[in-house]
Amino acid sequence: MEELTATKLWALEDRRKRRDIYDLAQIGAFDLDERALRKLTLYYSYRARMIFHYAAFRANVEERLRRRNFADDVRGLIRGEQRFDWQEASHSVLKRFAFLQDLDERDKGFQQLARHLLGGPLSEHEAETLAQIEHLIAWLMEGSPITSEAAALRQDGIRLFAGA
Repeated sequence: MEELTATKLWALEDRRKRRDIYDLAQIGAFDLDERALRKLTLYYSYRARMIFHYAAFRANVEERLRRRNFADDVRGLIRGEQRFDWQEASHSVLKRFAFLQDLDERDKGFQQLARHLLGGPLSEHEAETLAQIEHLIAWLMEGSPITSEAAALRQDGIRLFAGA
């Protein structure tokens, strides 16, 4: 569920579809592993060539709400008698997923490395620290269950290439 939710959060950031608000409002009722979800959100944002920042995510969603800049792509999926308030749901989603702003040291280290892998600079100290991390996903997700394939990935294994 956490992986699905991380991709939905990225989708909400990337496109203007009400279905993402609707889905996240529904998912928000589940008991999620917030730590794993936060880390997966950082990773999937990197895969989309972005560095996730909750404040920017929140501002983006709030701006779309002010401008009513969400495509209504779910009207046919919601029963006529079902009440669904988009403004209320949007605020609920932002509140439910506010924990995404609570980065731990590994999250911050991953963001530094992601920034570097996307072409940004690293200080000498950051480069030395990050060079010591052999299996980046295993390091980032420490304590959360991941596949052996994901655990075996090295830094070069997650590097994005042109057109990827």
